[in-house]
Amino acid sequence: MSNPKHSALSYLNHDTPISAAWDNVGQSRLIPPKWVIQNVIPTGLTIHIAQPKSFKSTVDLHWMLRLVGKQPTLLPEHVSKPVRLGTVLMIATETKPGKIKFDAMFGLSVNLSESDPLHVQCNPFAFRLDNPDNIKELIYWLRRIQPLALVIDPLANSHGVDENDAGDMIAMVQPLQQYAIDNDMAVILVHHTRKPGEKAKVDEILDPNMGRGTGALVGLADGIITQAIVSGPTEESPDDPFILRMAGKYKSGNAFREDLELNLDWARMNLDATIAANVFNAIMDGPIAAEDCARTLGLREQDVLKYFLYMNKQKMIVRIGQKWEVVT
Repeated sequence: MSNPKHSALSYLNHDTPISAAWDNVGQSRLIPPKWVIQNVIPTGLTIHIAQPKSFKSTVDLHWMLRLVGKQPTLLPEHVSKPVRLGTVLMIATETKPGKIKFDAMFGLSVNLSESDPLHVQCNPFAFRLDNPDNIKELIYWLRRIQPLALVIDPLANSHGVDENDAGDMIAMVQPLQQYAIDNDMAVILVHHTRKPGEKAKVDEILDPNMGRGTGALVGLADGIITQAIVSGPTEESPDDPFILRMAGKYKSGNAFREDLELNLDWARMNLDATIAANVFNAIMDGPIAAEDCARTLGLREQDVLKYFLYMNKQKMIVRIGQKWEVVT
């Protein structure tokens, strides 16, 4: 049986074996890298850095949906493989649960129901990362729920610390990092880049040191993911896909850099987001015929039917007799 480790000075004397306080590396068992998304998101702390409006939140939602057992196809399979499935928690200060559900269903073609273990904090400002009491409460929920991943999006809205203060920033996030490492889960902090120069190249934007504030977060993190848009649709070529360049660096020594085509079918469907949400909510209120839905919303039946057929194709709703209802 190994000797217990302790640090109190009262235990120390000339008979105290070195092994009471120091591990011999040569006798240690190997610890391989651990992942929640294979070779992309490790257990521990991941910082996801990108410019505003560059699909950070959409990419993170894709990964979180994979972790709860869904099959979104925004990213290719080789950067989307969950090691295991579990519960996901999100603290999102710039959006609402209904918007996340809309993005999942209409942006990523994934039907979400109340049985899916994806949860969003009711009051996203309840957990200020620089408030020790808030952190204790957050860790209470982590222990109780035992999620596979926690996403905080964006980091800047969850604290009042000077982002250039390395000591304060590290002290703020280390408790979550340590909990994540000890419990084989991932904490993903979504972080913005500094404003790049007008002539900045894509690979310069992908530099982890482009993250706002102190570079100490980069050194602390178990994984750094950066991304930037390489190309996308134009007026001359509206059907061109969005190409995203993504890079990852990890304490494990792994690294990757790759151009990925985003599968954004919604952008090509020419459907109105407001009508789509209103139609789905009308069906969610109870089984309804397309004719009655159109009358309720003040739309033409043929226009509403287009949305019914799209949602049926995506297995969001099902027809029973003359009426349609939400798939649960």
